[in-house]
Amino acid sequence: MSITRNKKFIAIVERREAKDWVAIYHTVGEWKMVNTFEIDTFDAADISWCKEDTSIMIYDSPLDAKILIYSAMTGVC
Repeated sequence: MSITRNKKFIAIVERREAKDWVAIYHTVGEWKMVNTFEIDTFDAADISWCKEDTSIMIYDSPLDAKILIYSAMTGVC
């Protein structure tokens, strides 16, 4: 999981039905899911918000050695 610098959003990598997904939650007040999308990874190893907190970077397993960048709000790679 990774939290934005302003602590308003959290991105969590989840495993569902043998596939990796990202869930984005708004954390101010009551937590509310704002987006969820499937990611193109073999076995996601880590997640991090990019500098402006508008996109997230996913590190795939060392076996696949990929780094993917997704828009946090649209899920577009």
